[in-house]
Amino acid sequence: MLQQFNFSLQYELIPNLLIETSYAGARGVHWVQRIDLNQEPFAYALQGTNTQANRRFPFLASSVGLDTADVSNWYNSFNTRVEKRYSHGLVLLANYTISHATDSGNSGLSTLSQQGNTRAMNTYNLRQERGVSPLDLPQKFVLSADYELPIPKSTHAWINQIVGGWQVNGILTLRSGLPTDVLANKLPPIFAQINRPDVIAGQPLLVDNPGFDQYFNPAAFAVPPTVTNALGVPVQTFGNAGRMVLRAPGSKNLDASLFKGFRLTERRRLEFRAEAFNLTNTPTFTLPNSRSSVLTVGNAAFGKLSGSQTVGRQLQFGLKLVW
Repeated sequence: MLQQFNFSLQYELIPNLLIETSYAGARGVHWVQRIDLNQEPFAYALQGTNTQANRRFPFLASSVGLDTADVSNWYNSFNTRVEKRYSHGLVLLANYTISHATDSGNSGLSTLSQQGNTRAMNTYNLRQERGVSPLDLPQKFVLSADYELPIPKSTHAWINQIVGGWQVNGILTLRSGLPTDVLANKLPPIFAQINRPDVIAGQPLLVDNPGFDQYFNPAAFAVPPTVTNALGVPVQTFGNAGRMVLRAPGSKNLDASLFKGFRLTERRRLEFRAEAFNLTNTPTFTLPNSRSSVLTVGNAAFGKLSGSQTVGRQLQFGLKLVW
């Protein structure tokens, strides 16, 4: 079940200038989470009885998935919108959104690559699955504007054809990064499929001056320790890190264009276009799948970035004939 709530207020501050504030929320209950019925309780490992014969389905060497409708989630957002309607050659629209999305499991979003696994880490401790949603986006700002350059008209028609009718357009987008899981390279011997690291108190999640070669702080996490079981054998423990505790870099992008219209006849018009995508040539660094080495504590490559989801600055020019 999904329940949705929204509320908004609009006010025209001055003629052609509209301000709107709004709240949007959603609450979901009975969403699906998959657990592994063939995983053993950690107590079996402490007792030394963590063998294939002691699994719930000993005749199966693989895991056994069970979808349980026990996940709940919340989404809350606040948005401010400023709209400058067309006047004096200017059209402007700005949106700023603050939001937060949390859930108590994978909420059925098991196909997203930034989740460590499609199933809960520990079947017998689902509280560790509580965290931010894979689609949590704390802040986003979008500004778009169209402006006809205020060039005075000349008494000479050929001058107006050259210097008049220029229009500048732009779209600026700033947003936070999406969250991601972080894993450990050691698994508890209870047929577990993933493990998360321990969080080191007092350590920042990012290095100083984070960049492509090193973004996350390796000192912020540690491979969980081992304990000795009843048979004197070291047993790997689960980590205390929550789900989706890291966040990818944010994104900054500016697209801009310059238009100029030429009136050929009463019915025919020629339009010149110059367009720039990612005008500032700013990369948006991305993270690989959460099971990769750069997001797995205990590997030398942990904390590095893998690539960019944006291309470099692109410029294009065109002519458009309207008749």
